[in-house]
Amino acid sequence: MPWTIERKHPHVAVVTMNTNKVNAQNPAFFADLHAAFDRLEAEFNDCAVVLTGSGAVFTAGLDFDYHFPLFARRSLQEIDAWFDAYRATNLRLFTYPRPTVAAINGHAYAGGLITALDCDHRIAAEGPLQFSLNEVPIGISPCQPSTARSSSRRSVRALR
Repeated sequence: MPWTIERKHPHVAVVTMNTNKVNAQNPAFFADLHAAFDRLEAEFNDCAVVLTGSGAVFTAGLDFDYHFPLFARRSLQEIDAWFDAYRATNLRLFTYPRPTVAAINGHAYAGGLITALDCDHRIAAEGPLQFSLNEVPIGISPCQPSTARSSSRRSVRALR
């Protein structure tokens, strides 16, 4: 299902992620993100972007039903292709030329938190939300070009 895009102000477009119930990240999610940003560039190129989810989850991160079998096959070619697509999706959001805001409506786990970090600004709803980079406790570094650059870029902006 394509993500909804609404002009809420003359220069603000709100993009609502709705790929699946918890916006689990899989090829359909990545395709929806690219399609939404293609449309933003074509029809809303004068707008800042507010990215939000629906329901109790902003995005749950990687879709285990898709990714566990992918990684279990141990095909380096398949995993490299997946990582290229994952990185391209994050960089598409991170390098978007207009301001981006993650309006975090619910929990943001792992890749979902990385999606929020790829935005220029983040604001969260009130309530008992959970934010987690669950890769860290099991010894996997979530640092990739988009998140490492994201953190340093925002730190520099905060110091100005």
